[in-house]
Amino acid sequence: MISIPLDTILYFIVPMITGQLLLLILIYFTVVRRRMIAEFPLHACFILSFVIYLLAGPLQFYSYHDTASLIIYSRFAILFSIGIPSMLIANLLRCRVTISRLSYVLPYFIGSVGATVYVVVRDGATDQILVSEKYGQILPTIISDASFRDVLILVTAILLVLPSIYLIARQVKNNARSQTTLLFLSSSLLLGLAFIVGEITNQFWLLNAGSFITVLCWCWAVYQDIQAMQIQACSLKEELQELIDSDEQNIQPDVIKLIDKLEVNQDCDIDDYKRKIKDLLILLTQSTIEQGRDNEQLLRNSSDKLKVIQLSDNSHDIKQLAKDEAIELSRLLANRPTKGNQELVDNAINYITKNYSRDIELIDIAQNCNVSDSYLSRIFKKVTGETPNQFITDYRIRQAKLILKQYSVNETSAAVGFKNPSYFSTVFKKVTGLSPLQYQKQFMKANTNP
Repeated sequence: MISIPLDTILYFIVPMITGQLLLLILIYFTVVRRRMIAEFPLHACFILSFVIYLLAGPLQFYSYHDTASLIIYSRFAILFSIGIPSMLIANLLRCRVTISRLSYVLPYFIGSVGATVYVVVRDGATDQILVSEKYGQILPTIISDASFRDVLILVTAILLVLPSIYLIARQVKNNARSQTTLLFLSSSLLLGLAFIVGEITNQFWLLNAGSFITVLCWCWAVYQDIQAMQIQACSLKEELQELIDSDEQNIQPDVIKLIDKLEVNQDCDIDDYKRKIKDLLILLTQSTIEQGRDNEQLLRNSSDKLKVIQLSDNSHDIKQLAKDEAIELSRLLANRPTKGNQELVDNAINYITKNYSRDIELIDIAQNCNVSDSYLSRIFKKVTGETPNQFITDYRIRQAKLILKQYSVNETSAAVGFKNPSYFSTVFKKVTGLSPLQYQKQFMKANTNP
């Protein structure tokens, strides 16, 4: 059995795993959410700087003394001058806190000053690679018994711990309890506390452990984010599809409400808003085509409108254009035949019962009912609980049971629309549990016995 020392796990394996998970999260933000959240560049800055901090840690253990010291200085300088300030501003933006231009600059200034003082004082007090020994006495001269570690603790408290506590309390007070936002804020607080406690107690592995837990929180937040996006997109499409499939003639007011609802649900990103608007308009266009409208003209008009939406960056213009197109498509849908879903299904069943003996396809039934095959299939399944093809098969087998009482298997197969007697026997047995011959014998036996 392989035994791995605890120090190896805490100082090597955990940072490596954490760094790789952070890179996966960065890929998700880059590919999926880059244009959907305003704080993406800030998240990216924090993740990259933190990955450098984590992955460079094991490297310093295999470097010569001076090189190892320079790696330590670089790790903390990047994390505190870029990473932690970026995290602070990202959290402020996520919580919808209005901040001025100065508020953008101040965290980076504090972090840079803290990182510079840390490097200068630590190097002067220990290695004297970059500065002379006298610089190592700056802090003790100003504040009795102060050390370079106190600088990092103070900066961490100012930029990470205290703001996270404030933002969590603000979210709870305002009842804005978004699970994803609270996860990000709680993970920031945990990271800051782990660093401070680790520095105070000399248990430096606490930061690595806190980092790992933080990344797990981020992974869960990403998972929740993906789930929420899928649910929202499916929910809106399902609502629209239900409106289209309903017997209501005028669905225009409800479609407009859906567009308004979509805008309310948006966070801030125009590209994501455009994508969802286009999805709804495409579904409306497809449904209008299914009603037997002019396919080429509708597709041409739809393509032109979607191009205009794609080129626009004004949410008001996009909304108005979407409403105009939705009104026009809803008007066309309102002119569809007045018969309801049940009447449509009844007509389809009537066609099937009259033509089951020949080779009929779904498209034949749809054309007879003056609708598209996809629309007919959807409505038929909604009303009867089975597809048109399933109904055709069941009806043919029911008729076959009657015909088999007087005719052979081959004759029955042809009479109910099956070209291949062997395939007919397979379907018959699948539905009834008996082959056609077994069914005939069972019928004959039941009628010969007194």
